[in-house]
Amino acid sequence: MINFVNFMIFSSIEFLSVIILMLTIFQFTIKYYIKEVISTSVIMSLFSYFFVIYDVGEIFVVLQIFSLIMLFKFVFKERNWMYSIVVPSVSYIIFVFLQAILIGLFIYAGYFNSMQELKDAFTVKTYTFQLIEFIFCLFICISFKIFRQQGFAFRADSKIKKMNHFIGTVIVCVILSTALLYAFNQSLTIQYFIFVFVGLIIITLILIYFSIKRNEAEYAPEVYGLKNDKKEV
Repeated sequence: MINFVNFMIFSSIEFLSVIILMLTIFQFTIKYYIKEVISTSVIMSLFSYFFVIYDVGEIFVVLQIFSLIMLFKFVFKERNWMYSIVVPSVSYIIFVFLQAILIGLFIYAGYFNSMQELKDAFTVKTYTFQLIEFIFCLFICISFKIFRQQGFAFRADSKIKKMNHFIGTVIVCVILSTALLYAFNQSLTIQYFIFVFVGLIIITLILIYFSIKRNEAEYAPEVYGLKNDKKEV
């Protein structure tokens, strides 16, 4: 019972990181979605508990992404299936790469001997890592708001703004990749760094593409219906 309670608390905190990251990146006003954020975090944690207990193995991540998509669709009431898939999926992938950076730093610092230690979901080390993940993601989100003033709102009024979005995102990727390279210099292989770096670039391109596509969709109000009256402009 203690394991279940601890898992639910710290896993909810971890998923809170994912959802806050998602809302920040795609420019949703978090204060309007407090109930949705909390309920989705708790439900995702409950799902994850059963995924861990029943050892779903390699499809663990797929099941998590699918669950997040469905919750975003029905809890956040997103009417468009395309964005119900894109927004949670891209956000989850970004979170995984941020998580990879943290894991690398923790291994480099000697807190973890290997990534295998994180597979045990019921240890103090794992709970501590999940808490630090939340703080790290919160820092990223605050920085994102400060330096970009907005997320990928799927609207760009001019080519200059599109270029600014591109340059800003590339700078973020370079900074994260540099930190990753430093952390993995002696502890992990260069192949792992390349994998994360390429992943960040792909994420950047996906965000830019769908930002432009969403900008076009803004001219058709019936296409997009996620609480437009509450969304920042």
